[in-house]
Amino acid sequence: MFYKKDAFAASGIEIPTTLDQYVDQAIQLADDNPGKSGIWWPGQNWYAALPYIWENGGEVAVPDGEGWDAQLSSDESLAGLAEVQKVMTEASLAPKDANESNPQVGFCDGTSLQLAAPSWVKWSILAPEDAETPGCPDQEENLGVYALPGKDGGAAQVFAGGSNIAVSANSKHPELAIDALKIILSDEYQTIYGQNGLVPAKLSLADTVGTDEVAQAISAAAGNAKLTPASPKWADVEAAGILQDLFVNIAQGGDVKQLAEAADQQIEDILNG
Repeated sequence: MFYKKDAFAASGIEIPTTLDQYVDQAIQLADDNPGKSGIWWPGQNWYAALPYIWENGGEVAVPDGEGWDAQLSSDESLAGLAEVQKVMTEASLAPKDANESNPQVGFCDGTSLQLAAPSWVKWSILAPEDAETPGCPDQEENLGVYALPGKDGGAAQVFAGGSNIAVSANSKHPELAIDALKIILSDEYQTIYGQNGLVPAKLSLADTVGTDEVAQAISAAAGNAKLTPASPKWADVEAAGILQDLFVNIAQGGDVKQLAEAADQQIEDILNG
């Protein structure tokens, strides 16, 4: 979570220690600052919604025999989705149908007081004003960061993911491709990631991210992260835009239970098809 320190101070709030407190404070920030987002949350950003589901005891989908049981409409998941809708409708003024690209824009122009984003977004926020995608380096002293808190305290279960890398079955030089993977997963290469504020792929290199405020937040979040369902067909779910559509509709005030039930059916149709 990246936030504006002066906005927190003006509203008399401190870094939240539970998810419920986080939600309440986000709404307070929005109420105290008309025309600004207490949390900038565009509707398509389903990554930011997963912690709410998991922290309330829900799941996206779980193995069921030889197939999958989608569980967005379970009581636990619905509790999380209700919180998501509360934040999206009461704390965020981000477009309900937009994606999460360029989150630094609102932070830099002052219309976003807080946002959930990967650690590398710090460098987007602090990019030079004359960069291709300008940032606001003058806000460095006002930029705060913390790990999203869990339902009962500690760090929340957040989404761990990103680009995948593999050797193509049709590779003309699989041996060289495997050698490249060995280089990428080496301690030397992964240390470069950590030293530049990115999450290394090895727990043994966790200390390479440093000890500053951002590094502490990275370590806390990454240490309690989860993945999407481990199905070879999960990419088809993402390609179909099911979760993007679900959260756009939730952001627009739709019936959470009906939307979740429809999404569950779509997910099962793909994963079990």
